[in-house]
Amino acid sequence: MPDKPKTFGRDLLSELAIAKGVNYDRTRLPTKKQVLLGLHNIGIDNPNEVIVKIQELKKRIKLWILEAKAKELGVFINHEHNKQLKLAIHIYSKNPTTLQDLSIYQKSEPKTNTIFYSSQKQLTLDNWQKNENDLKKAIRERLSDEERDSIATLDKIIPVGDKIRGEIGIDYKKRMVERKSSPQFPRRKGSYDSYPLKKMVFTYDLKSNTIQVSSHPEQTPKLIQILSEVMVGNNQNFEIRKPSAEQAMKSFQDEKVQKQLQENNIKIIEIILKKIRMKGNPSYMHIKGENILETINQLKDAEVNIVGKNIADISEITFEFDKKKYTQNYETSKVVKTGDFNPEDEFKVKQILSTWGA
Repeated sequence: MPDKPKTFGRDLLSELAIAKGVNYDRTRLPTKKQVLLGLHNIGIDNPNEVIVKIQELKKRIKLWILEAKAKELGVFINHEHNKQLKLAIHIYSKNPTTLQDLSIYQKSEPKTNTIFYSSQKQLTLDNWQKNENDLKKAIRERLSDEERDSIATLDKIIPVGDKIRGEIGIDYKKRMVERKSSPQFPRRKGSYDSYPLKKMVFTYDLKSNTIQVSSHPEQTPKLIQILSEVMVGNNQNFEIRKPSAEQAMKSFQDEKVQKQLQENNIKIIEIILKKIRMKGNPSYMHIKGENILETINQLKDAEVNIVGKNIADISEITFEFDKKKYTQNYETSKVVKTGDFNPEDEFKVKQILSTWGA
């Protein structure tokens, strides 16, 4: 038995009518019949199907994304009931493609291998839009791989509020091996070529002037170089973001940061604190051990805070992993590496630090 078509009440149908500019007497609330007639008069005979389509598109789109785009379009919803769907109705009514773009923006939210870069030059939305076609061309030419029959494609740049996002799809040829079809298994294909898709995502923040990249670590430097050359004409505009001492201090309180360090088997083995706001006016505090985060957390459980706002400033942190040490001095910006460091090791530490406070 087929499913019954989904129907909506007067409230949502009326919102669609308002968004579409239906004219009727608004000195009093129109009946559902009046709303349907108004929509029919502008050529919308199946408004329920339209709302179902909008509902499907807005799935998983976060409220802040809808609100940011609605603000750009001059749409305001004062009441909270069904706010996300009502915002989506207005956005879709102004331009269906815009809501589709927001769906793509949400689905491409970076999840792994994220690194932040700072931009030396302040880039505007206008800069990105003017260079969009050049970016598409450069990405296709320089990230595609003829040997692997791989093509890199940037579909479009999507602005939402203060953020601009681009998703790059990279397909590559892969030989799939299956048994040939048989009477028992008629859907088997035998051997065939498949083209699975990998994705790279970059998100530029107009406020903080930083760009977040989520991709395979080997591809990230190539993408950053392309973005820099196309956007400003040289390959040195972006550098891996370095958190300030204050941002590093705040990051210690973040459970996600502590989990990130644990997952990468990185320990903080040394920390130097200065400008300590304590009685007796101590000039500095130097803590050294096997895992300082555990020490700080234990002290915190005992309500003894030595790290935090208005308590002390971080002067230096030393990280350790795989018998290698990486020391970051926040007063001089000097970095000291001890042990057999290779470029991948250094990139790994910088990648993690770039997310602190971002």
